[in-house]
Amino acid sequence: MSRIRSLSFALALGVAGFPGVQMAAAASLEETLVQFADTPAEHQALADYYKGQAAEARAEAEAHRKMGKTYSGLKNAEMQAMAAHCDKIATQQDDLAKQYDQLAAGHLAQAK
Repeated sequence: MSRIRSLSFALALGVAGFPGVQMAAAASLEETLVQFADTPAEHQALADYYKGQAAEARAEAEAHRKMGKTYSGLKNAEMQAMAAHCDKIATQQDDLAKQYDQLAAGHLAQAK
């Protein structure tokens, strides 16, 4: 029975990462998984999930940094202002990645 529960847990984490799952539903599923995680395997699955979320946030930050560089090179003042917008989003995504790293670390500790 424990193996079935672990498999269901891992499957649920995988489904939460699919683009077709609505954000609210994914957040609700994530909340439920965190609430009921009690085995090392479940905490490891959550740690892996949060590591993936951190990687996605870092990729988003890098994409916005690149866009910011492009906008800063344009002559139009309004377009140059978009560089600050991109830099702000990049900073926010970097901060989000750090938070996901902390969540992953916490679940890794619980997995031991």
